[in-house]
Amino acid sequence: MIKIKEKRDCSGCTACANICPQNCIMMEFDEEGFKYPKVDIELCTNCDLCKKVCPITGTTLIGTDQCTVYAGQNINADIRRESTSGGIFSAIADYVLLNKGVVFAAGYDSRMHVVHKAAYCCEELKDLRMSKYVQSDLNNTFNEIADTLLNKNKIVFFTGTPCQTAGLINYISFKGKKLQEISKEKLITADLICYGVPSPGLYDRWISAIEIKYKSKIKSIYFRDKKYGYAGTHIKILLSNGKKVEDNLDVKSFTKTMFSKIGLRPSCYDCIFRDKSKLCDFTFGDLWNVDKVDKSMDDNTGVTLLQVHSEKGMTILEKLISKGSIKAVKMFSLEPQELRKNREKERIVLKKKIPEGRKDFFKDYAEGMEYFSLINKHLPATLKDRVACVGKPFINKLPGSNKFFILVKKLKVRNSAK
Repeated sequence: MIKIKEKRDCSGCTACANICPQNCIMMEFDEEGFKYPKVDIELCTNCDLCKKVCPITGTTLIGTDQCTVYAGQNINADIRRESTSGGIFSAIADYVLLNKGVVFAAGYDSRMHVVHKAAYCCEELKDLRMSKYVQSDLNNTFNEIADTLLNKNKIVFFTGTPCQTAGLINYISFKGKKLQEISKEKLITADLICYGVPSPGLYDRWISAIEIKYKSKIKSIYFRDKKYGYAGTHIKILLSNGKKVEDNLDVKSFTKTMFSKIGLRPSCYDCIFRDKSKLCDFTFGDLWNVDKVDKSMDDNTGVTLLQVHSEKGMTILEKLISKGSIKAVKMFSLEPQELRKNREKERIVLKKKIPEGRKDFFKDYAEGMEYFSLINKHLPATLKDRVACVGKPFINKLPGSNKFFILVKKLKVRNSAK
């Protein structure tokens, strides 16, 4: 049976829980608010499928070294504004839905928890757009994709973090040759250029703290709202009483636990998926230097850095271009040897030093410290934080604010990689 000896060896992808024929593995929260597998020893038959399916310590599948990189935009400007970057996810999702398929990505449940959920029509995609800066709960998603959909020859498009996508693909590899063959044609997968995921348990406390302070339930959360354009994004919360909370320290406090690195999952600090060969069809990310690629795409509504890793992915991309659904400008292709070097370099660059205060931060969290007290103790607002909250609405009214926000964003991205 699977035993997590080191927290860094588990990404919480749920492959082990979904593959278990006895249904004896549950994903349970630990003292830091992350989910890990817990085995019911009395039901376990020691088949070891859970150990073998793990994409970190178990079976290592051989991926592809093919990678062609594009700057991409959805032609629909409204969809771009509702998307994190250029809306390429939505274009692929629309293609799948028009072919009577199903789309899985991170959305919200009725309590505003971030969960992976299915979209069966275009109207349901809106909830799946935009980044959610917390680890989504996959629940029974893998089993639903395999047993309910792929086994009925439905097309499925799954998007998640690199560890979640790798977990799904590993899981499919243990579901029998028939399903493997179906998935080669019917399963479309994409991962994200991922900074790391903060604690879902901490996220829940943030939600509760906001609702208590503002005396209203949360209706919607936008982690990458484009009120100030693509580069000047900010966080916005809509409340059930009709009010909104934005441009203040309360709404920014949770993502600060992410970008400060203090609140990340242990496996994120040296994520093994950064230098592994890709098993998915696409990778999505932000492209801030689009002006160097195609100035006509630099309209402050967002551009996707799109990596295509498979022939299936390339076929879909070409169909979307020919239909006029997207604009995609090829940037470059990487040869296998060059790609491997780039991945190794990327992992070194993006490897994150564990903050010295992380242990004390989660100790206070585990002891039940009130959310805002926890933040004020470990991540107190700086003068820079306060100025940013006040200054952004003012700067947005000035000529050239777009260029200013892009410059600031580039500096932030550069510094976050250090």
